[in-house]
Amino acid sequence: MTELSRRLKFALLACLWVALLIGCGSGVNDLATTHPPLQPQTPAPYVPGTGYLEIDQPAIHLMQQMQANSVTLSLVSDGGTTVLSISTPATSLQTTGTFVGGGRGNKAIAQLDGFGGLKLADLAGVELDAKLVTGGTGNFYMNFLVDLDCVKNEDVNTMTIADIRANRRVIVWIPGAGVLQPDGYTRYNVAPTDAQWLIVGSPTLGMGANPSGPATALGLTGFPNACIVDGVSADGGLPRNLNQPACVTGAALPTTASAACGVGHKGALILLGDSNNTAAKSYNIKRVKIKERVIVFR
Repeated sequence: MTELSRRLKFALLACLWVALLIGCGSGVNDLATTHPPLQPQTPAPYVPGTGYLEIDQPAIHLMQQMQANSVTLSLVSDGGTTVLSISTPATSLQTTGTFVGGGRGNKAIAQLDGFGGLKLADLAGVELDAKLVTGGTGNFYMNFLVDLDCVKNEDVNTMTIADIRANRRVIVWIPGAGVLQPDGYTRYNVAPTDAQWLIVGSPTLGMGANPSGPATALGLTGFPNACIVDGVSADGGLPRNLNQPACVTGAALPTTASAACGVGHKGALILLGDSNNTAAKSYNIKRVKIKERVIVFR
């Protein structure tokens, strides 16, 4: 075999090998031609109430700034797992002026992010894994701030407390009997169809009035688009905005006061205590699930 023949044979073998990879002759990658690279995809719209959320110490520090009188929020270790400790101390009644209303008790408030815009019709359910640490049971519950039409166009700077309460309502879930878990925590759960829901204020829109009841299923008659919203509720049992000089008084605020006297907050809250609470109470919270969103602590 001549030197030229050997070179031709080598070139042919090389071309056959390359053909298996990118095609011989034109040098064009046929795979790239028939299967173009994937193009960047537009992210799916965020669905409120989905995903996974870890609440850490900086977030707890921010929450500590929205409390009513003497309370404590902290992250602690329980059996090697980080949990939220929420507690109120034994005290005498405080001076009037911390709450929008005339309350003088201690109320701890934990805020849960990621539910603004979630329609009540899509809520699906709530799970809460909690354990009583000190004190008696009771005064442990959740609030959901609801915008009746979900338009969320309220301007608290031009509205009164009465105005904002007519547009935004607070719905209450008071956990009943739960199921004890192997780790010592009790799992409380509720579905929209369960008769465990109450609403603050009047009219009740087909629900049970808080706190007198009776509790009813979740649903606001006449407002099918009602949704959870992050914002100001100016609820009488929540903290007032003490950064507004006109809101700093030694008395309950009238409903003619500015809606800006209410502190803005997340639409889903876990609370311990009430406007008259002076008892020492403490709960540990290990896990919360609202719709598909699971919330834990680290």
